[in-house]
Amino acid sequence: MALRDKDGYKRFKLALGKLHIPHTEYSGERKAKELSDFKTMFVLSNRYQKAIELRNYIEAVKSHSMKNGNVSEDIQIWIEWAKKKADWFDPFINAPDEYLDDFDKNKIDA
Repeated sequence: MALRDKDGYKRFKLALGKLHIPHTEYSGERKAKELSDFKTMFVLSNRYQKAIELRNYIEAVKSHSMKNGNVSEDIQIWIEWAKKKADWFDPFINAPDEYLDDFDKNKIDA
């Protein structure tokens, strides 16, 4: 049922007035901002989850290498490199990366 049906819209406007909230805050601009803010939160949440997945993968490579007695210098260098990339991608850390900083982290979809 639409908001304007059965005087609901009038009651809504009256309630907003009593709360001293201008009706325009619930207009298209406000809805657009809410959607934009939600999308940003969604993207950052996904990046955080992917950063966790990356770290789990890095730890698995490390554990597998140690289990097989194959902790070579190349593996150690790769692990350090991979940790830095995960830190770059993690929205809570946002570490700088000289090679990837020009890319939009929010649009990386591997």
